[in-house]
Amino acid sequence: MANDTTVMPEFAWDSVSEGSRIVCSFDELGDTFIGEFQGWETVTNPTKPDETWTQANYRGIWPQEIKGEPAAIAPGYFLLKTMQDHEKALSEKGHEMTGEIHKITYKADVDTGQKSPMKSYTFDVARRG
Repeated sequence: MANDTTVMPEFAWDSVSEGSRIVCSFDELGDTFIGEFQGWETVTNPTKPDETWTQANYRGIWPQEIKGEPAAIAPGYFLLKTMQDHEKALSEKGHEMTGEIHKITYKADVDTGQKSPMKSYTFDVARRG
């Protein structure tokens, strides 16, 4: 198939799947992600079916290597709560979060007395029109 030299027929295509999303992580203070919010997804751990987490799905804008790509973030408790509170406030005004441009920045480590510190993030939303 790879060596087929005939001309591919023309069709109009509807995308059903773009493949796996790029999972974005925040490893160093100052790491920043910018993307267009596309919705929430509940992910189930394939090896532990009773373990799930909420993933925020995006169309990547920045960093450059993910521009235009389907991307995902697994927000921790406080970032998830911030995002959900924002979504609720929008809903009360008759707006929705889908399509918004978000900027998420790893701001600080917070000592919680646990083995590893909790990551603290800023969550910014591009102004509408």
